Amino acid sequence: MIDVIIPVFNQSAHTDAVLRCVANSSLQPANTIVIDNGSTDDTGEILQRHGVSVICNEENVGVNAAWWQGVLQSTSKYLGILNNDIIFQEHLLWLMVELLECDDQIGVVGPAEGLSEAEARAAHHPKYFLVTGANTHLFRNLGSAMFLSRERMLNVVGEFPEGLIVGYGDYYIADRLKLAGFQNLMVENVKIHHKKSTTVRTVSHDYGAERALYQRYMTSGTRTIADLEEWELANAS
Repeated sequence: MIDVIIPVFNQSAHTDAVLRCVANSSLQPANTIVIDNGSTDDTGEILQRHGVSVICNEENVGVNAAWWQGVLQSTSKYLGILNNDIIFQEHLLWLMVELLECDDQIGVVGPAEGLSEAEARAAHHPKYFLVTGANTHLFRNLGSAMFLSRERMLNVVGEFPEGLIVGYGDYYIADRLKLAGFQNLMVENVKIHHKKSTTVRTVSHDYGAERALYQRYMTSGTRTIADLEEWELANAS
């Protein structure tokens, strides 16, 4: 039903914690795919202990490329793309899949952030409601935990443009889906604890240039998938 994709770079304690959350989930993923972006700590031992599927990169290729590697290896109907530095309650995967199953117009869905670590570890089964709106900006920053159809990730979103290495991958996913007519939703009262990743500080690249690249897209007047594909070609170098 769902494959979980988690890119990691060092931070083995964080990775161990999120994999424990996955193992304790009421809905068990068919496959947990961890992309190890060249970790130099004991991450490899942690991954072996949890018995997950591992893609090993010799160097840190960035979170967006790692996401795509996981997507290509996945086989389930749905994908859960998670940061390694989050903690979540046992029903998160089940709730997200239920929403995707109930409404075919959902492009990507995710929980809100804001729980303390202690709250995130306290299991409960919350009632939920959806927060929607015409302003996509409110519901694009779902990068710490995103859930969507594998088919749409492959055929609507597609591979990330060259130059988007660490940032704006979640924006890119949401924008591609929005352009194709889908809704992107945040479930306001299903929250996770996010410890805030250090990936941006550990990948050697020009984050400012990456931000400028995406801002050029955002101000380009793009309104269709075809236009966005032309923008990708024009900004690939």
